[in-house]
Amino acid sequence: MRRILVVAVVALVVPAVALASGWKIIAQGKASGRYTVAAASGTAIRPAAIRMKVTASPNIRTVGGYSIQCRKGTKKKKGTGKANGMTPITKAVVLPFAHPDSCVVVASATLASTTKMTVTILSRR
Repeated sequence: MRRILVVAVVALVVPAVALASGWKIIAQGKASGRYTVAAASGTAIRPAAIRMKVTASPNIRTVGGYSIQCRKGTKKKKGTGKANGMTPITKAVVLPFAHPDSCVVVASATLASTTKMTVTILSRR
C-alpha cells in the first residue's frame, strides 16, 4: 500500500515540476536502427531561452548540433552550436538576439551504432 502511495505522489509531482519550469516542447524527432540520425525543427515565439535535448537507449556517445535563425523586428541573425558527448545531453541554444520575436531551430544528432534516439527542442518564454 505504501509503495502505491509513493508511486501516485511521484506521478503527480513530476508533471507539475515540468509545467512549473515553463519549458515547452516545440519539436521532437525520433529514429532507431543502425547509423541512427534523429532530427527536429521548430519555431519558438518570443523565447527567453531555448535548449536541445538528446536521449538514447542505450546511452551512448553521440555527435549533435543545432542551427538557429532569429528575427527581431526587421533584423535577422543566425547561429550554430555543437552538442557532443554521452547521452543524455541537454544543451542551451545560444540566442543571437536578446528577446527575439521568433526563432527557427533545427537540431540533430548522429550515432554510429544501433540504438533508439530522440532529439527534442524546448523553449521557455
